[in-house]
Amino acid sequence: MAEVLTCGEALVAAAPESRGRLGDSTRLGLHVAGAESNVAIGLARLGITVRYAGAVGNDPFGDMIRERLAGEGVNVEGLQSRPEPTGIFFKEWYGLVPEPRVYYYRTHSAGSQWTVMEADRQHVAQSKWLHTTGITAMVGLGPHDGIQTLIGEALRHGVTVSMDVNLRLKLGDIDQWRQVLTPLLTQATVIFATAEELTRLYGSRPIGTYYADGLFRPTAYVVLKYGEEGSKVFDASGEIAAAAGFAVASPVDPVGAGDGFAAGMIAGRLKGLPWAEALRLGNLVGALAVNHPGDFEGYPRWTEAQALLDQMWVDR
Repeated sequence: MAEVLTCGEALVAAAPESRGRLGDSTRLGLHVAGAESNVAIGLARLGITVRYAGAVGNDPFGDMIRERLAGEGVNVEGLQSRPEPTGIFFKEWYGLVPEPRVYYYRTHSAGSQWTVMEADRQHVAQSKWLHTTGITAMVGLGPHDGIQTLIGEALRHGVTVSMDVNLRLKLGDIDQWRQVLTPLLTQATVIFATAEELTRLYGSRPIGTYYADGLFRPTAYVVLKYGEEGSKVFDASGEIAAAAGFAVASPVDPVGAGDGFAAGMIAGRLKGLPWAEALRLGNLVGALAVNHPGDFEGYPRWTEAQALLDQMWVDR
């Protein structure tokens, strides 16, 4: 059985080969994308066994996703093929910021129609960690009910449940996000977020009030991401660990950095690292994602991560 089960929406990303308006581009590259599939690949590269659950269309894009995930060492037995099309989105680098504009075509996609299989319930019960995101909860009723089912199964068997907020307002307004996400966050064991995401959802407030008001479980950990400034983890008593970030001199593509961070931190904890070292590994994977094109293409293998963390990367 895999150590980690990730479940969510996998898509194909179409990105132009050069900056500029998307309509002026003549060549597009195709990449596999999606928050939970990114995390799955990141974990597999770091030597963690991982199974991915979700749905893609019975089309060339679905085949592309299945083959790439399998090629990265991810178990795709839980990846369903459905008659609906595989979701796709387009990136556009035009403007004054490094963050690309993104155009999604995922309505009625196969991923939005995913439903849990009995095999998924069995696998999560025998795994060590379940990871999903707010995107999956918002993309469709089937995925929402599916992750709720798997979270319940995981908690019954003492499996760690992590939820990355991943706030995307194209999927719904802030009130809809709050309504859908709050019941899931109250069940999570580990919550990934940025301070901005929590402020948008619940207003500016100290972390301790989330516990006092019952928004987070008394035993939950909250992991806050600060980009280049690093990351911190909190429990009900306050901050318990922090790690500095890694500077990226020339950012290429920030998409996938948060998923890379989650993969690194989860891998670190499963490898028995203390919180501070697990955060540092997450910071490294996130920085490498920013430094390379594509969502996950910059994620390191475990030996590469060790060499970079030990400052032994350049061998002359």
